Amino acid sequence: MATADLPGPRWAAGATLLVTGGGAGIGAALCRAFTAAGGEVINLGRTPAQGPGVRNHLVDLGDRDALDSVLNSVLAELEDTGAPVRYLVNNASLRRVQPLGGADRAHWQETFEVNLFAPMELCRTVGDRLPSGGAIVNVSSGAARHLSAGTAAYAASQAALEAASTVLARELAGRQVRVNTVAPGPTSTPGLRRAVERGQSLDEAGLAGRIPLGRLGAAEEIAAVIMFLLSPASGFVTGQVLPANGGL
Repeated sequence: MATADLPGPRWAAGATLLVTGGGAGIGAALCRAFTAAGGEVINLGRTPAQGPGVRNHLVDLGDRDALDSVLNSVLAELEDTGAPVRYLVNNASLRRVQPLGGADRAHWQETFEVNLFAPMELCRTVGDRLPSGGAIVNVSSGAARHLSAGTAAYAASQAALEAASTVLARELAGRQVRVNTVAPGPTSTPGLRRAVERGQSLDEAGLAGRIPLGRLGAAEEIAAVIMFLLSPASGFVTGQVLPANGGL
């Protein structure tokens, strides 16, 4: 039976992580955790990430042409410097609350562009370049299972992301590249607070009352789960959807 030591605190030294939505919430916590583990981060999204060891390429993930241009530029730059991407985390998402009767084709298209099509394009383009031992983590949402009114497009896009990720894990397993999904439950982030302000979510106390652990998740806790799935400690874990939801 193969054995593996737990990774040290600097297990990511020399490695590069490409992440989307690293400028706030879970993404920002992940950037801090990965650089603390010795790695470097490239953030793609609308909001810049902060801190040493982080480079930003601002782009609207829903704009296919802009994303393709930025991604090709980033990958070419990394290949020139001899520091290819080892890890990919698709963290960014778009949540628009719209009852089905008012959810036109544009609403569905916009949601799926950011939540499914952009992550799959990144998986396709970056996944072909990941070395043996590399890993992809896609961040979905508990909303794929805990359904609420007005979230048909969002929930469907997250469920589709989970299914596609599991298929991709089968396709990349032969190259020893792992693919997993993290499905966070209610987490205290700026995005959740904006949803509360818009009346699109229960307030934090109301949400916490529904969670067996009696509180919301912290962005750092979700980032820790992602870090585990990237690290060598999860070397025999692929094709899984891991809920991080306080027991929901």
